[in-house]
Amino acid sequence: MTVADRRNRRWIRKRDFEQFCELMAERWFNRLADSDERHAYFSSAYSFYVQCGGRMGGNDRRQFDVFYGSRPVDQIVEPAPSEVGLPVSHVRLLVESGASLSYHRTERGTVLCMLAPARSEGFTPKETMLVLEHYRSPRSLQAPSVTAGHWRAMMSYFECTALDGDPQWTDHLRVWWLRFTRPLVIDGVAQTPEVLVGLRQIVVWSLTVGLSGAILFALQWLIGAPPTRH
Repeated sequence: MTVADRRNRRWIRKRDFEQFCELMAERWFNRLADSDERHAYFSSAYSFYVQCGGRMGGNDRRQFDVFYGSRPVDQIVEPAPSEVGLPVSHVRLLVESGASLSYHRTERGTVLCMLAPARSEGFTPKETMLVLEHYRSPRSLQAPSVTAGHWRAMMSYFECTALDGDPQWTDHLRVWWLRFTRPLVIDGVAQTPEVLVGLRQIVVWSLTVGLSGAILFALQWLIGAPPTRH
């Protein structure tokens, strides 16, 4: 890689991501939402947003968010402090937030694509999010088939984690596969994918068994070998 290529690489990645956010993504995701039968229920219950610049005011050019909002699902009565010493209570709403799909451009110009599940106070998956993809080149996002795959992943995740979700077997299978093969973020820390943990255990077991077998074979050969004649 030349000096000029090295200097321009981050700038090119930034430009490609901004083109995706500003010229393509909003139109594509709104079209995907309109063509998905499940979206009609979710958008009426939670509301729906496609936000270039992120959900916090749209001012972060490194961020693009596709997300469902929040809705009240129940209410509880809790004791409240009282200045006069008499028992006082107040009503608190329990809220459920919808699933979200986020694209975040890192300082190197690569893009993290992340899914967050639906969650409520009493019904929360162990992961706060999962890393769906990590793109070295944001230009990879500039294909409708890529965003369509991300949309399907988000809707399956939503169906499987929402209080009123109605997941089909394909949704369960897709979410199981994502949780098995993708890094889960738990307590703010990205975990090693379960598939890699399993492969590592298989390799360690194979090496242990193989080494033990080789040592046993060598000992048997040495013990059973005839004495050397001089």
